[in-house]
Amino acid sequence: MPLEGTDAAWYVLATGDWGELDGIDGDIRTFTWDTLAVVATENGPAAKFPDGLYALMLTLTDSTGNKTSAEIRVSVANDPPSAPEGFRVDSGEWKMIVSWKPASGNDAVNYMLYRKINDGDYELLA
Repeated sequence: MPLEGTDAAWYVLATGDWGELDGIDGDIRTFTWDTLAVVATENGPAAKFPDGLYALMLTLTDSTGNKTSAEIRVSVANDPPSAPEGFRVDSGEWKMIVSWKPASGNDAVNYMLYRKINDGDYELLA
């Protein structure tokens, strides 16, 4: 729901006493924002928080009703990496040589190579 009294379309991600939020680590309070959350639509599941630039505002109210707030901007990028380019297999003497170009960008962390024989299931090779 939109947050009243603001200039932008703010939506409440969490509210409540500090003890009701996710974690307490010493003097630090945390809230885990599930940026991969989905919602049901007529066309099937859709991202509740699509990739893009978001502003987060934390508002604190004291026991007398005085309020203060802080705001930061964060980028949400849940898109998967692009498919490997140049994926190919070359035959060698008693072996097959599988190759591809490394993924561009810095968010790819590993590759997994699978094989499938005829109509069987895929099995992990490397």
